[in-house]
Amino acid sequence: MDWGGNSPGRSTIAAYSLRATPWPTISIPVTWEEIEEALATRTPELLIFLPDDVVERIDRFGDLFRPVLELTQPLPDRLSSR
Repeated sequence: MDWGGNSPGRSTIAAYSLRATPWPTISIPVTWEEIEEALATRTPELLIFLPDDVVERIDRFGDLFRPVLELTQPLPDRLSSR
């Protein structure tokens, strides 16, 4: 666990985690359509979510992060030397 990954100076955070910001937004998976709408309308606020939004979004879309957790990828037997 990267305990420093939830600090204000960091930009990477796990899905469904609260961000270390004065306003408690949450890191949540979004759809491409949501991204496209935010870009087309120039309203990035459409991609800001609060903790109360999580249950409604899962009811609406299911767990958008689930495919990442179920993906299986083969790894090489050993790393190649550089």
